[in-house]
Amino acid sequence: AWLNRAMQYFELNETDGTDRVRYAAYYHDGEANVWWQWLTRIYRKRQQIITWEVFERELLTRFGTFDYHNYNEALTRIRQTGSLREYIREFERLACRVRDWPEDALVGAFVGGLKFDLAAEVRLERPDTMHDAMEVARRREDHLAATRRGRADVRFADTRRTGSNQATVSARPNVSNRPAGSVVRRLSPEEVKRRCEKGLCFKCEEKFTPGHQCKQAFVIEVANPDDEEAEVEEESHQEEVSEVLHEEPEISMHAMAGIRGPRTMRLPAWVKDRRVIVLVDNSSSHNFINAELSEKLKLPTTKIEPFEVRVANEERLQCTESFRKVPIKFNGVTVKADLYALPLVGPDVVLG
Repeated sequence: AWLNRAMQYFELNETDGTDRVRYAAYYHDGEANVWWQWLTRIYRKRQQIITWEVFERELLTRFGTFDYHNYNEALTRIRQTGSLREYIREFERLACRVRDWPEDALVGAFVGGLKFDLAAEVRLERPDTMHDAMEVARRREDHLAATRRGRADVRFADTRRTGSNQATVSARPNVSNRPAGSVVRRLSPEEVKRRCEKGLCFKCEEKFTPGHQCKQAFVIEVANPDDEEAEVEEESHQEEVSEVLHEEPEISMHAMAGIRGPRTMRLPAWVKDRRVIVLVDNSSSHNFINAELSEKLKLPTTKIEPFEVRVANEERLQCTESFRKVPIKFNGVTVKADLYALPLVGPDVVLG
């Protein structure tokens, strides 16, 4: 704090060079004055000049809470453990003590120290200045807080709802309800990861490309998060059906709030040059995109006749825009999907 006040004084009075050292030393008394006399004697014997940088370093080494050289290390190790405000305050305290850090390095250290979920949200915005990084962090923290409140609302609603409108449904369909001739294969998490990394189809060993069709159509059902395996159900008689709007469009509460459920799966992807979070949701009837995000991406709009989308909690939302054949890139594999704009709270894109 004393050094900060001294720097403010020097900047106000345009004091440079060794004059800063003489002015600062003049205000030393007691133990600090004894230390200054000893320091000047040592540097005189070395025939070295005590510059302001040297003075600052020696002062912090002697009277600081920890060694001056540790400020750089401390800034790279800082982690958010409490509120965002506390984290920003501590980051600024350390950042003002380091020298020659380019702003992009400070931004990287700041984002890297945030809590995991908040850091992931901030990275999506790609801030390139500290001002932008802190502003995005504050905004995204509010967004995550709203999402957590949405989770609580969904859990409360689940305890009161029954039947097909429940937000939480069985992770696996009853075997007796499966169409005749269907075959169930179980893929381990390692196998799912391998296929994703190599861009392979989940059913066959062929590369997955836009318009890819297996010899047998298939349906992916996401298992309960507590299960160790994901289940892939193949139906030899199923045909690929194009999207139709004469059925009432529906989006689940999990998709609206961005909550992981038994029939959902979150995946990172790219739309244009922007990294997005895609929620694959088996309970939603159509594909949706966050309305705010679609405006930022400036996607070509297709005018449609307005229609209502029913949320699982019986709320109805108006949809007036669609975006045809939007390329979505997953780990080197690009698929095209027709998307409808909705005010999503959690994910950027929902694939139903």
